[in-house]
Amino acid sequence: MPSIPKQRRIIDRAALVGELDLLIGDDRRPQEVRAEMLDLLKNAMAQGREEVRRRFDAGEASGEEVAEALSFLSDQIIRLIYDFATMLV
Repeated sequence: MPSIPKQRRIIDRAALVGELDLLIGDDRRPQEVRAEMLDLLKNAMAQGREEVRRRFDAGEASGEEVAEALSFLSDQIIRLIYDFATMLV
């Protein structure tokens, strides 16, 4: 399976982990940060989709590569949700 080039332009998971750490670092309850976390992840998903679309429109990615990139983006969002949930339990 080919590698997805410049993955951090699609989603920078490390940066998002840092932002999530800041959200929960204030000893706030999960219910208090849930909406902020959701907004953060929605924005990351939208920006990632935008980058994938840009690659396709510019002829930098085929349909198959777009599907792989979108799957990668979804996988990273799911990992972030899992990490967030396990930090709070």
